[in-house]
Amino acid sequence: MRTQFGPQAFLKTIRRELPRWWSMLPESPAAAFDFLRKAANGELSMNWRSEELDKLRGELRQYNRRLVLAVTGASLFVAGAILFVAGAGSGGLVIAAGVLAAAGALLLVLNITGR
Repeated sequence: MRTQFGPQAFLKTIRRELPRWWSMLPESPAAAFDFLRKAANGELSMNWRSEELDKLRGELRQYNRRLVLAVTGASLFVAGAILFVAGAGSGGLVIAAGVLAAAGALLLVLNITGR
């Protein structure tokens, strides 16, 4: 542990990185000034991408799509059931109710099976 984080490791890191830091030194005041100017004007932004974030976005899109399908299917099924009860004497309404209920049931089944 001491060889990785002790004083000797620190000095070794300094010796190894000093040439790179030295070459960056002339750019540092301009970079610091630019950073402070952007911070004062509210222009700072952080851009980063991650595979994990992309995966989460994909999962959220899939969840939202399935939720919309489930709500749509359930709504069609309920609308069909209401039309069936309301139009018990009318043949046209019974057919429309059957079509709506079947479409709603199909959407629900497809949503449950994940297709």
